[in-house]
Amino acid sequence: MGIFKNEAEFQKALDRLNAFSMDLKWQATHARQEHVDEFGIKIAYGAIYYRKRVSYNSSFAVKLSRESMEKLLDLTVEIHPGMEQIADKLLMAREQGLRDAVAMLEKDVPA
Repeated sequence: MGIFKNEAEFQKALDRLNAFSMDLKWQATHARQEHVDEFGIKIAYGAIYYRKRVSYNSSFAVKLSRESMEKLLDLTVEIHPGMEQIADKLLMAREQGLRDAVAMLEKDVPA
């Protein structure tokens, strides 16, 4: 692996980073052609890379290789315990909001 001990640890850090974005989140995708990411790292055909659209009004997306994403996560989320805590609170609040919405819908459905 790289900076992270396992895939679950990497995914948790990615979820934390995505917690700071309401809609346009980083998403894993398979390269259908070769790319070069924002830091000049080559993304090979078939490799998993991460992309994030910059707006709904544009098809432009920022692309990061797995290597670059690991570095970004390490520098932004992992070494800042305060960011981890804020991200975890955002994730918990969103989950609670979804549970509340489902409960409201279930209450309104006739038996």
